[in-house]
Amino acid sequence: PIYEPEGEGPGYYRWERTMRAIGFAPGDIVLNCFGYHLTPAAAMFEEGAHAVGCVVVPAGIGNGELQVAVAAHYGATGYIGLPSYLKVLLEQAKKSGVTLAVAKALVLAEKLPESLRAEFQREHGIHVRQGYGTAELGAIAYECEAAGGFHLDPGVLVEVVDPATGAPVEQGTPGEVVCTPLNPLYALLRFATGD
Repeated sequence: PIYEPEGEGPGYYRWERTMRAIGFAPGDIVLNCFGYHLTPAAAMFEEGAHAVGCVVVPAGIGNGELQVAVAAHYGATGYIGLPSYLKVLLEQAKKSGVTLAVAKALVLAEKLPESLRAEFQREHGIHVRQGYGTAELGAIAYECEAAGGFHLDPGVLVEVVDPATGAPVEQGTPGEVVCTPLNPLYALLRFATGD
């Protein structure tokens, strides 16, 4: 995304509902491992975490050894980022002999295999849930505590369509995700996500 507008009001990207649904709460210290450079991703999740009362460590991605030291020093209880990067940080912590306090994680932007989710829970005691969104739209869908599927964020209308025709597909049929956000500051109608 280039030159996307960003509203100044609270909840512009609507991630606070997701944060609450997966258990982030006031007082959590969250390691935000999305980039703060040339993308709104980190800002989106920082906004959502602050809205529910979390303290945010603006970590970005890279330099795993330093990330682990910072997470341990601040007693980070939450993580936001790629599932693969959470795995990298946990491996680095083990290698460094550091115990992390991370107990919950919101992962996005890549597939979370159920085997990896189970590993995070079994080996590290980390409750991991997924979110889905884009830079243009903010939050689209998220898992809750039950992890029984995704809830649609009420701030966006979601369609699944045939990518060739734009016509809605039958329930259970694969198609492209097309969204219309209920956003008075950025008029996007039937935005084709490519997903």
